[in-house]
Amino acid sequence: MAIRPAPLVPGPRRPLVDGGDLPAGGVRRTTTIDTLRPIDPPGPAVLALSGRDVALDAAGTVVHAGTADFSAEVDTTGVVTSIAGDLPDHLLRPLVGASVRAGFGGLVARSIPNEMEHRTLAASLLEDLSGGYFVSGTVLLWAGENAIDDAGLELVSDMQGDVCAGWRRDGQQFTHLAENLEIASPSGAPAPDLAATAGSVGWHEVDSLAPHTHRRARRLDLVPTHDGLRLSAHFRDSVADGDSELVLHEYRVDAGVDPEGKVTAVTVAALVLPWAECPAAVASAQRVVGERLADLPTFMRRGLVGAETCTHLNTTLRALADAIALDEVRQALS
Repeated sequence: MAIRPAPLVPGPRRPLVDGGDLPAGGVRRTTTIDTLRPIDPPGPAVLALSGRDVALDAAGTVVHAGTADFSAEVDTTGVVTSIAGDLPDHLLRPLVGASVRAGFGGLVARSIPNEMEHRTLAASLLEDLSGGYFVSGTVLLWAGENAIDDAGLELVSDMQGDVCAGWRRDGQQFTHLAENLEIASPSGAPAPDLAATAGSVGWHEVDSLAPHTHRRARRLDLVPTHDGLRLSAHFRDSVADGDSELVLHEYRVDAGVDPEGKVTAVTVAALVLPWAECPAAVASAQRVVGERLADLPTFMRRGLVGAETCTHLNTTLRALADAIALDEVRQALS
């Protein structure tokens, strides 16, 4: 893999090294989306989606565990050509032939409405498929596929300009694009092992990353409190670099939720981000305070957009809605 980091000022490089144990009475969800992108020659992307829910009783014993797995293929134009996994074929069939470039999350919601309403593990994975696929394009950047012509410059400018803090039109990445006709290739931070940072409960089983593979990993912990729920979310995008793994984007988000399901407080730690402008998006997370968990997926798509936000932080906040499913598990076991 030919890494050619652009001479830009990087963002923070503090990957999580201790995610902590899951307390007794808590519920944890972990998910990964691994996207293999053949680059010689460029070919269809092959995606492996997997996850696990685990619940602990008051004594700290595992009393519930559920898993979900899917596989998919996306062609070079961004169209899903196949998908299979832990849902009936008739529910997955509408996703085949769909483009992941626009409206894919909405199509998932219409195809599996009951799964989405309850924020099941399967729904969480499929909703995140398009995001995981898009960020995996970093593999192509690192392989030297970052030069564009004038027509490409106009297209990328229209699509990316002010889409987030890192792509501000007055920022270094956008300026680099305009001046060099090249999309900047971010450097990364060495990735601590996910299982080693997640305490005794750990993660679902994940394989070592194959060359040219991107991984999107999430963890969400739910713990009941005297006045509602405490949530702890961890998000990481990483890429295989030879025999090692490098982190591109990483956040930790802690939140409080009241008995009515409204977010009462949010704290964000920007752990690893590509450019110096990116952490400016952290303040935008406060906009979700007062929103209901069930409304977060819709709110994030409409209420947090533009140059003061971060698409990776937005999806992390959106995924807090998965606490609905985790709390259903907790209440069923209590």
